[in-house]
Amino acid sequence: MIKAIVIVAVLVSSSMLVIPMSGSFKAFAATSQPNLIPTNLYKVLAAKWWQYLVSVPPSTNPILDNNSCDAKQKGAVFYLVGTFGGSAERNCTIPQGKTIFFPVVNYFATLDKNDPHVDTIAHLRKNVTDNINQAHDLQAKLDGININLENARAQSQPFPLRVPKDNIFGPPDIAGTYLAISDGYWVGLKPLSVGQHTIHFFGKLQNSDIGPVTYHITVK
Repeated sequence: MIKAIVIVAVLVSSSMLVIPMSGSFKAFAATSQPNLIPTNLYKVLAAKWWQYLVSVPPSTNPILDNNSCDAKQKGAVFYLVGTFGGSAERNCTIPQGKTIFFPVVNYFATLDKNDPHVDTIAHLRKNVTDNINQAHDLQAKLDGININLENARAQSQPFPLRVPKDNIFGPPDIAGTYLAISDGYWVGLKPLSVGQHTIHFFGKLQNSDIGPVTYHITVK
């Protein structure tokens, strides 16, 4: 299995679900509490976020390269990421009309019949739940305005995670398709107005700091 590892602000530890995104959201300027997409979409987008992240090769993966936030981005949702450890400050251009989705802190694990901690779906779910239960001091801001994270926690349904040979986790021999579950605190922003914006997030899991991560966003 892929051992639970922590990704950051997104914490990482160690086919496709479809979410209807028809219609458009009204773009807004952040002058009050940021305008969020419905949180009941988060559990589906959490799975799609992982499927997106793992599909990008290390050479252009945004979690490893501060200059490649647009790698393999397509569709109605633009995914932002944290780091595998430590802080990051990034510049990112996002097309107008895109929903933005990212984890403040998150954790995933994959099913492994040889590991008693994750050998059943129930054990797998308990594993990710127990880890995210330890998250604290979470914060996210858009243009200096705090984002309410009270209802931001979402745990995915079990989903297939395809790991390619050229992957961000390690050697080619771990390539394959795994059954995974993710748990974490997420933010889904409706499309931002054209111009400059700043997204900032931070958190702690056990004794580890997640971030801070800052994005300087240009929407055009």
